Amino acid sequence: MTTQQQRNKSNGRKWTKPMTVSFAEFTAATLMQVRQETKDWKVRDYVVKMTCGEDLGPVKIARLPDGALVLIDGFHRVKAIQKLNGNSVQAIISDVASVAEARIEAGLANLTHGLELNKLEKRGVFRAYIHAKYHILPGDKLQSYRNISKGLKGMQHFTTIRNWMIADFPKLAIRIASQEQATATLLPTVEEPLTNTTTNQFTIQEEETYPMDCTTARTGIEIAMSGIGTLRPNGRASSKVRALQTWAERDLRDGLNMIEEVRREQEEEHMASAMADPNSDY
Repeated sequence: MTTQQQRNKSNGRKWTKPMTVSFAEFTAATLMQVRQETKDWKVRDYVVKMTCGEDLGPVKIARLPDGALVLIDGFHRVKAIQKLNGNSVQAIISDVASVAEARIEAGLANLTHGLELNKLEKRGVFRAYIHAKYHILPGDKLQSYRNISKGLKGMQHFTTIRNWMIADFPKLAIRIASQEQATATLLPTVEEPLTNTTTNQFTIQEEETYPMDCTTARTGIEIAMSGIGTLRPNGRASSKVRALQTWAERDLRDGLNMIEEVRREQEEEHMASAMADPNSDY
C-alpha cells in the first residue's frame, strides 16, 4: 500500500458496524496510548455515566496485518467497564497496514474528542504522523508545514510544526526547506524609488504618505541575509543549524517580496492622488 493510499484510507477510513468485542480478543497496549496516562477522575466519571445508562459510543480498534486487534481509542471507557466488572465493549474495527499507522490513527482519534492533549502528547502525535509517513506525497515529495498542520487537524500552528520538525527530524526539515526554496518564485527586480525630477512631479518620500522607507528596510534584510550566509555550522548540531539557516533566508526573501509589494502600492496610491489633484501638473 502506498503512502497516498494510506492517507486516503485515513481520510475516508472504513470501519465495521459497532459490534461486541470481548476484552480477551484485543490488546490495550501502552504503545497505542497517546496520552501519558489515563485519568482516574475521568474513569470515575464514565462509571457514573454508564451506571446511569448513558451511551458513550463505541471504542475504536485497529486490526494489524497479522490479524491482532489493538485498542486505539477508548482507554478510559474500557477501564470504566472493567470497574463495573464488564468483560466486553462495543467497538468498531478498521484494518491498518502497520503498527505505525495504528498509532497515528490513535493520535488523530484523540484529537477530536475526549480530554484535550497536552503539548507533549501533541508532539507525540506529530512524531507518529512522521513515522507513519503521512507527510510523504506522490513522487516522494513532502507536505508543507501548513498541510502537515491540517493533516493533524490543526492541533498546532504550522510554525510550531516547523520547530518540532527541525528539532526532531532535522534531515526532513532540510528537505522541506529545499523543496519550498526550489518551487519559490524568483524575486522581482527591485527598482529605485521614484524621486522629484523634471519628469516626475511627485515624491514618494513624504512621511505622512509613505511611512515605510523601503530602501532602508531592503538594505537591512540584505545585510541580514549576507550575515546568515557566512555561518559555517559543524558538529552534532550542524544539520539543525543548516535547517534554521535555510528557513531564515526564506523568511527574509519573503520580507523582500513584501517590501516590493508595499513600494508598488505606495507608488500607485500616490500616482492616483496626483492625477486626482486638479492643481497637479501630472
